[in-house]
Amino acid sequence: MDLIDKLVSVQKRQIIGDDTFAYRLGISRQMWIMMRTRRAKPGVNVLHGVVIAYPELSRDILDYLREKPSIARGPKRKVVVPMEERVS
Repeated sequence: MDLIDKLVSVQKRQIIGDDTFAYRLGISRQMWIMMRTRRAKPGVNVLHGVVIAYPELSRDILDYLREKPSIARGPKRKVVVPMEERVS
């Protein structure tokens, strides 16, 4: 069972709708539906919301981050050096 499956299980166990569950995670209902249907993956902000709302899922979040290390590192950023600072 992955992180999304566990979140769906928590939602069903608490018998709450998509609006309320998304609000607890700090995301929109549309984002939650996209995640639930596997059309979107949880990012850092979503994972933060999960930790705040459901701290018992912290271990699952760590497992998720181990599987998806690029999320933990953040996006790759291109460093741009202004022309006047470049060394010839």
